Amino acid sequence: MAIPRVAILIAILSIVMFRSAQATGADPTYSPSHFAARDVPALSTVLDRFDNTSWTNPFSSLDGDVMTMATHGDILYAGGFFKTAGGRVVNHIAVWKDNGWSSMGGGMDHVVYALAVGRDGMLYAGGTFSRAGDHDAAFIARWDGTVWEEVGGGMNSIVQALHVAPDGSLYAGGGFTSAGGRDARFIARWDGDRWSNVGLGMNHNVTSLVTSRDGTLYAGGGFTTAGSAAAYQIARWDGFEWHAMGSGMNLAWFGRPVWALAIAPNGDLFAGGNFDLAGHATAANIARWDGNRWNRVGDGLDGNVHALLFDDEGRLYAGGYFETSVGTPIKHVGVWDGMHWRALGSGVGDLVHALAISPSGVLHVGGAFLSAGDLHASHLACWNTLDGASAVPVFSPDRMEKRPAIRVFPIPSDRVTTLRVNLSKAAHVRIRIYDAAGRIVRTPINELVPAGITNIEITTERWPTGLYLYDAHFDESRHSGVILHVR
Repeated sequence: MAIPRVAILIAILSIVMFRSAQATGADPTYSPSHFAARDVPALSTVLDRFDNTSWTNPFSSLDGDVMTMATHGDILYAGGFFKTAGGRVVNHIAVWKDNGWSSMGGGMDHVVYALAVGRDGMLYAGGTFSRAGDHDAAFIARWDGTVWEEVGGGMNSIVQALHVAPDGSLYAGGGFTSAGGRDARFIARWDGDRWSNVGLGMNHNVTSLVTSRDGTLYAGGGFTTAGSAAAYQIARWDGFEWHAMGSGMNLAWFGRPVWALAIAPNGDLFAGGNFDLAGHATAANIARWDGNRWNRVGDGLDGNVHALLFDDEGRLYAGGYFETSVGTPIKHVGVWDGMHWRALGSGVGDLVHALAISPSGVLHVGGAFLSAGDLHASHLACWNTLDGASAVPVFSPDRMEKRPAIRVFPIPSDRVTTLRVNLSKAAHVRIRIYDAAGRIVRTPINELVPAGITNIEITTERWPTGLYLYDAHFDESRHSGVILHVR
């Protein structure tokens, strides 16, 4: 359900008036006398929060496309077609740390298409290579921090997707039909000791993988069957068998793959790729599965979607080979704020293959481009959503929030809203939520909270559509903001 912009403005102004009344001790019944210019927040900060941001390029150049990225703490890994990074020979894979690129054991002899970090911190890489460092490695390898190792005998063809499940299992997808010498049609599972098949597999390449919090595995690709089920470009594995998800994507079009998958904070699945139909919904290259049916995501995007990523605030970023969303310029990378697709500045100059986010919230964008905004950026750039300032070394600890902080996601909320409280030290936390009439609708917490991150989940599915104010007290400090709720 779309909320008109003017309605949002009215709701925000109502909340501001309520806050003003609270501050003066007045009864929260609104009249013009309650309102002063100094009370008005920058509405552009609320409605156009992506405009006061900037592209940065702290990286030295890579000489080829970035196809995949992964983060582990303050470390960024990148893989792709490139052979040099920052003037150093790296051969298709490199690590960025201490403000510079480093080689990883001599790299690979061919392209890296997929990366994933295991629960033990080891990095897995998949692609079209046959050697990793000084070792034979058939299409997949593992980096232990010092040397490359083969993984259970590897595969017999390309690995295009890697994903680590909540139980620590590694899933691999691609164009292979065997893994570790065992039959595994286009998808396989590594348990740390050996490869096994995932049911009967698929009939064509698997190009994207993701798991939900309950361990359900989703696979996207160019297939039309999964196990014994007719499943067009996407399917779900429950641990025992494969299931179709509605009628999938573009039922009549074989080989138009789902390139990217991402799980929203509320558990919904987003799929991106090369399609214009998801189930019975017209969906321009991106769609949302709510557990029962497919839904369009706004007006979609006018070209292939190759990468999807949620940040901690529930915003969805998409990268690919698109330029507009129904006339709105969005050059190869954009963000869905729950209501609209929005550009990240003037975007990047060419196809985006990969997205990753740092612990401090900096978005990393990799692909075929040579520019980001007005900057020269050889295949990799950063979108700084924190303060729009000049480039700061990637993953700088100075970017981590030291004050008590609270984040709300998803944006907008629907069935469940999460308030993420981040404290540098233990504090008594009281949060109250008010509606636009100034009534308290919920006090989700009023107690001592330990240092670190605490997630507070609130069931909001019965709330009327609108904007709500949260007012959070942390001992002597205070933080407030809005929750946009859409039923």
